Amino acid sequence: MAKKTFLLLFIWLTVTTLYAQQDKVPKYSTYYYQRASLFESLPVTSEDIIFIGNSITDGGEWHELFNNPHVKNRGISGDTTKGVFDRLNAIVNGKPAKIFLMIGINNVPRNEPADTIAAGIRLIVQKIKQVSPETQIYVQSLLPVTTYYNKFNEHTCHWKEIITPYL
Repeated sequence: MAKKTFLLLFIWLTVTTLYAQQDKVPKYSTYYYQRASLFESLPVTSEDIIFIGNSITDGGEWHELFNNPHVKNRGISGDTTKGVFDRLNAIVNGKPAKIFLMIGINNVPRNEPADTIAAGIRLIVQKIKQVSPETQIYVQSLLPVTTYYNKFNEHTCHWKEIITPYL
């Protein structure tokens, strides 16, 4: 009888644990959470110039390129408009002088329409203005993509959707 009770209890605990874990599927990548956690611990001041975005931003050594210690990189590879919005408090609460925002390309392979991406960018800008009204905001356009190099096909197959006025 005790073995049966133990077995039933073990099965019940296993099933409920597995079921509970299904509800805890991460919203973002591990890398996103690691970077966002790091950014929360790094100070932002009113003298800072913040670059926010995805891998293009993440990959730049902006403070070195501009030779300015107040230039700070807050890019996360793979980020989307929703991801930036969700981590914006750690940036805007410091009331930075300027924010350069380049985001949206990773929304494209998720089949989000341009209007939805633009709405996400508007929400980010509205939050910056609300929390840090003195911050100058520079919204950078998405860079054009090409199938020429046969890389990032999930992005480049959408090349017609990204307006490239100079091509």
